[in-house]
Amino acid sequence: PAARAGEAAASAAADGRLPGAGDLRGVDWSDAAAVLREQLRWQPAADRALQGDRRRAAAEWRRWACDAAAGSAGMAHAWANRPNRVEASACEWRDGVPLTLPDELGRAYADYWGEAWRRPEASTAPMASAWAALCAQGGRERAAWSPVDVGALRAAFGQLAGTRGVGLDGWHPRELLALHDDALGALAALLCEVERAGIWPATALLNRAVLLPKSGGGSRVIGIAATLARAWQIIRLPAVRAWEQQHTQPWDMARRGASALEAATLRAARAEAARLRGEEVVCVLWDLSRFFCTVLPGLLVAAARQWRYPAAHLRLALLTHFAPRCFDLGGDLGVVREPVAVRNGLLAGLTDSVALTRLLLRGAFGEVAQALARPSPCRADMTVYVDDVGLLVVGPKAALPAAARRAALLAGSALLRVRGLVSPKSVIVASRRALGRGVAAALRQQLGISVRLAAAARDLGVAFGGGRRRVVEVTTRRLVKAGLRARRASRIAAAAPAGRRLATTGVRPQAMWGIEAYGAAPRTAARLRSMLLGVYVQAPLRGRCSAFLAAFYLDQRDPVFAAPAACVKSFLGMWHAAGAELRAVIRGAWPAVVRRHSPAVQWRRVAGPISAAYAAWRTFGWAAVTPDLVIDPGGARYVLEGATAGVAATAALWRTAAP
Repeated sequence: PAARAGEAAASAAADGRLPGAGDLRGVDWSDAAAVLREQLRWQPAADRALQGDRRRAAAEWRRWACDAAAGSAGMAHAWANRPNRVEASACEWRDGVPLTLPDELGRAYADYWGEAWRRPEASTAPMASAWAALCAQGGRERAAWSPVDVGALRAAFGQLAGTRGVGLDGWHPRELLALHDDALGALAALLCEVERAGIWPATALLNRAVLLPKSGGGSRVIGIAATLARAWQIIRLPAVRAWEQQHTQPWDMARRGASALEAATLRAARAEAARLRGEEVVCVLWDLSRFFCTVLPGLLVAAARQWRYPAAHLRLALLTHFAPRCFDLGGDLGVVREPVAVRNGLLAGLTDSVALTRLLLRGAFGEVAQALARPSPCRADMTVYVDDVGLLVVGPKAALPAAARRAALLAGSALLRVRGLVSPKSVIVASRRALGRGVAAALRQQLGISVRLAAAARDLGVAFGGGRRRVVEVTTRRLVKAGLRARRASRIAAAAPAGRRLATTGVRPQAMWGIEAYGAAPRTAARLRSMLLGVYVQAPLRGRCSAFLAAFYLDQRDPVFAAPAACVKSFLGMWHAAGAELRAVIRGAWPAVVRRHSPAVQWRRVAGPISAAYAAWRTFGWAAVTPDLVIDPGGARYVLEGATAGVAATAALWRTAAP
């Protein structure tokens, strides 16, 4: 019937009786109505077919949602957390021309990254003698290692069994894990021979280079070595951990047990305390561009001899990191067949990558830390988190300009010693613009380093305002992303009730990151509560959610209570970890915080972690007399001295405030 209707319409159009023949004055509308009636006869069948398609699509979506939310809900998290904007990863622009063919992309990537991987100063001639000495030292150390056996190899493959990426050797760890002990014994004997000879087989000397897009544009390279090399790194990791435990410094915030959030919170607290005491603040936040790619092997070998890094490990590790690399274009494009030779640059993503950067920075920044620790009217504090260096200088108005310039020049000289490339994202935040201009001019004139000025900056994912004000732009962007995740998670939860846990495992971590440092105003906490409840009830609540629903679904995860509690817990952890000097500074600044928030808490006047913790105590009805003395609504006093006192106060806080 549809074919006959189409033939009738075509015939009518050819006779000039339907629109489209050019002249509408001769249209016979009665014939057109007949054609339309013929088409409408079959419209109910078409509607039923469309409804059937929709029902099948809905059923397929429900099946997928149930499968995605099952187990660890990995597929559900990936779908809810996917970027809002799709990046064309398999496309590069050169001189206004898009490159999409694999060979063109391979050449473009090789030209761009090869420039960083083959720096002119990466000549191997100066390190020949140091390398020979290192190899001799490695032979003596290797004798103390226990031979690789089947148990150690099976345990290493077990740790790698959950990985997605596979090296260019093509062996997945799960495949090798399924081998018989006799076959694993042969592989263990091979690794023992590799350690004795100090060289890898040719199949292990080729790395896969994967490009990951950055949120702010550009990409970073993550390396995937051969499976045998990755297993060996895990087996010999205890030797690296022993060296790190002995040589890791307090300023190294990438050490075990520390975190980026801890470093940013500590810096913000120091800046806020200085401003509350009437002192000036200058903070230089350095970001190194392509730091892993610019590491020179000669500097690593020299640092290994100076700080007695395990030479037997370093030799095989350097051979792995500096092996040729093939770019993985992703999708169906596969791997570029032509490898890129490198003379410098560590591969990020390997087991020992951070340990090798710690070895490189140990000497240069260790000297800077010693120089900054000398007695001075101004206090300088430096932290290093892999490739992010933060320098904070506080002190009296008269003495601070010279001290800030001196400290910035010391840190800048250390960056030049390790051949670091300062990124344009590096900023200076100062309490007065003239202070920042003086530091920037000294760096530019004496070291040739350009650093821009800013009123606020992003410090390790947390906003930093120099102790003057609470910067909410970063929190706002996180809430926007969390809202997008919440809407996607609610779609999954509507089809699969198990998807409700995405509210606490996906949405909540996105929104709550950084709240420990600056807290959350009641309006912000209520907005986050609405997001989480929207996933449970599958409807946008727009802030009009009841406390009953929050108590029923969220319990102690309710952001209205969890956000201030997280702020208090973070402050207590910082207080117990702080030294006597920082405790005295915070205790001296506490009266100014109390005056600023009397008689009522004003969240718009919260400037950092100290005032955020005070506002959080007051939110629950507690009185924070001093940083280490709080009184609950019933009059009970808690002296926050010792590790267990904070635990008792936090437990009492939940008993009096949680729903």
